[in-house]
Amino acid sequence: MGWALLLLPAAAAAQPDLSWLIYRADLTTLEAVEIRLEAQSLHYRDARGQRRSIPRQSIAAILRVDSAATFLEHGRTAPPPAPPRPTVPVPEEPGPPADAEEPPPMASLIALTDGQVFRGRLSPQAPSRAETALWDTPHFGTLILPLDRLAWVRLNADAELPDPASGDALRLSNGDRLEGFVGRLQPTVDVEPAAGGKPIELAPAQVASIRLANPAAASTAPRVWLGDGTIADLDQLTTERAAQGGEVFAVRLPSGQVADVPPDQLLAARLASGVLLPLAQLDARAEPPADRPWTPPLRTGDPSPLGLADIELPGPMKVSWTLPRGAIHLSLTAELPLDARLWGDATLTIALDGTLASVRLSSAEPSHDLTLGLPRPDRADRVLTATLDQGRFGPIQDRATLKRALLSIAR
Repeated sequence: MGWALLLLPAAAAAQPDLSWLIYRADLTTLEAVEIRLEAQSLHYRDARGQRRSIPRQSIAAILRVDSAATFLEHGRTAPPPAPPRPTVPVPEEPGPPADAEEPPPMASLIALTDGQVFRGRLSPQAPSRAETALWDTPHFGTLILPLDRLAWVRLNADAELPDPASGDALRLSNGDRLEGFVGRLQPTVDVEPAAGGKPIELAPAQVASIRLANPAAASTAPRVWLGDGTIADLDQLTTERAAQGGEVFAVRLPSGQVADVPPDQLLAARLASGVLLPLAQLDARAEPPADRPWTPPLRTGDPSPLGLADIELPGPMKVSWTLPRGAIHLSLTAELPLDARLWGDATLTIALDGTLASVRLSSAEPSHDLTLGLPRPDRADRVLTATLDQGRFGPIQDRATLKRALLSIAR
């Protein structure tokens, strides 16, 4: 059986201790510096150099430890991806004539209502199916996307999305705002104005971003996160030999389209269906301690691979979350921020029907990894709390960050 070293980018190469976290179904983790995925097994080399294998069905997810910073850069420094495999040709009309304008670079972003995001561009072809858009991607070729499944489009990847409206909303390249109903994205962006009047046809270059009024949808499918900002539902993920030598991750979409992804561009994968929920996606209620009338508000960072986001407790407080039925395990890292380690000295207590864990955060012990079983998973009214209490130096610099806070949901 062959083994492959997954090459890390330069930023991660300076961290020889570990590269990946492998989440098992109970959210306990394994640390790995190499991984190889086969249909039934995951093979890895641990930090001691030992080669090991575990059944794939026992794995909930894999996460590269440097993935958050890479993902939030949206791949601005990412190398060109491998060309898509021509496995599922899209039966659309012929491409533009030779004298047509050069299509824009694949720097735009499109998001679906279930949270999938694809980097690419509007195809120069016009779709043959009504109420669909053709989206060219650097990984998977051309995708056919129903308009009623679109959440937003950034034709200018750096453009802000327009504020929500009762219908669709567009931010134009000149800064103007337009509201109405978007009936087509290509070859022109067609809008029926909310104020009435004749439909408006805009060239895609005239549009910076679009927010569509389609309702959000949930997805419990396996999912992959790539270094250029792509988030895609997953049918299959395996390690394969690349035609040019070395190994790649073969990522197959539910549509059957397949891409060979360089090892350093796979940031995370949810391998089991519907079993993981980031704690940051639940509504949180924060309250100050009884002896303090006010504390700075709870802060939640930007989502990173697996949907994880840092939850920042900026001072002594109690935070509560109502757990969904079936939530059975909680995994997180409680950390005293770097700029709080001079005077920071606090106690963090996680509770649900009694104390589950209590840890001291100080310069001597600034970080604790916690994996906790959650009692009574059959109930939907359970309240999980995280309480940060000041230590011996008072509240100064008593802050905590909950990193990679993740729930597993019993199937």
